[in-house]
Amino acid sequence: MTHFVSIVGRPNVGKSALFNRLVGRRAALVHDQPGVTRDRKIAAATVGGVEIELCDTGGLAGDEDAITSGVAAQVESAIRESAVLIFVCDGRGGVTPQDSTIAGLLRPHGKPIVLAVNKMDHVAVEETDLPQFYELGLGDPIPVSAEHNRGFDGLKAAIRAALPACTDAGSEIPDSECRMPNAELRTAAPIRLAVVGRPNAGKSTLVNRLLGCERMLVTDVPGTTRDAVDSPLETGDGRYVLIDTAGIRRRRSIDADVEKLCVSQAFDAIGRCDVVLMVLDATGPVTEQDARIAGHAHERGRGMVLLANKWDAARRTGTWRDARHYEGELRHSLKYLAYAQVLVLSARTGEGTDAILPEARRVFASYTRRVSTPDLNRVVGAIQEDLPPPIYRSKRVKFYYAAQTGIRPPRFTFVANHPEGVHFSYRRHVVNALREAFGFCGVPVEVAFKPRKRTRR
Repeated sequence: MTHFVSIVGRPNVGKSALFNRLVGRRAALVHDQPGVTRDRKIAAATVGGVEIELCDTGGLAGDEDAITSGVAAQVESAIRESAVLIFVCDGRGGVTPQDSTIAGLLRPHGKPIVLAVNKMDHVAVEETDLPQFYELGLGDPIPVSAEHNRGFDGLKAAIRAALPACTDAGSEIPDSECRMPNAELRTAAPIRLAVVGRPNAGKSTLVNRLLGCERMLVTDVPGTTRDAVDSPLETGDGRYVLIDTAGIRRRRSIDADVEKLCVSQAFDAIGRCDVVLMVLDATGPVTEQDARIAGHAHERGRGMVLLANKWDAARRTGTWRDARHYEGELRHSLKYLAYAQVLVLSARTGEGTDAILPEARRVFASYTRRVSTPDLNRVVGAIQEDLPPPIYRSKRVKFYYAAQTGIRPPRFTFVANHPEGVHFSYRRHVVNALREAFGFCGVPVEVAFKPRKRTRR
């Protein structure tokens, strides 16, 4: 059994930095600004030879606005699902009334609690400031410094000691209402789907709909999502990882350092995914920023599915005559994505969302497809017969043979007598012919032309 462990505490105590140390990589966004973490972020970690699923949560601030209330609900859900809780306090600031309130909220759950006092950068600080944390009544405080990687052997030992106490008592880790990560999912090479788009396009609502639970924080405030959050999902058809990302705004509209980091993480998510789920707000036309985001995914060679979200609202307001009208406008704005399927849907109501995962799986099959060399060269011969290559320097370009030289996306190399004579328009004809012959859908097909090597005698 893989144990679920959650990190909790008030804002700006270093929960995400501690999370990154335990995971062993920069998995969570870290910044000095309080309240950066909002959604639950989960990653695998090992403590004392035991695998755990570690959850980073947002800070419990106690405010009443939509975002902080939503964060509190997310933290409460994480606490219920956890076998062990890591309560993080700020050693520099001492025990605060907010720390005492959070400790009072954690006790009734009856979960083992490991008290980690962060920002203990020096032994002298530990000796003078650490004793006051005993007043929280949560056992021995463990001094750590996430910034300087101090005290983590003791912290890991305390977490490991807490895990058997949870299982020996006969209690099991509660099943989540949604499909949470487990060791089986990690070893099965799931399809990675990055959900990207402009702010407030409905990305988090869509992820929650696909997961079947309120996994991601959703509000009407644009920019609610900050971290790129990975959520494993298992269905009868296969395994997936949904990567919810921050909304990507125009470069000149990005002011705060935190938002720059969020957008950087969103673009990084495109780089580490297999298929991009591009979420578009169907209540308005395709924008320049939509085109920029989609273009970035296209240039990175990722599979693509275009999702026209909020179709229920667009239909209600009469923004478009019908779905065909919208798709026509979309194709006109994103001509280079003619290979990508357009799905009209509403993440809020669930209309059309059942088609997303099957389409993503179909695109992934094209993304990883290999073509046999004999079949490829039969098609290359047919291409030259149907439409001969152009004339270059009084000679017709001739393809001697071709081979597939890569996948993710599919790449093909053609050996020709005059590769420099293959015009862009004929290159596009070759790509379209390959796409039709081998059924490549939702992915860019890359072709390269090179001269034949001459052997010396």
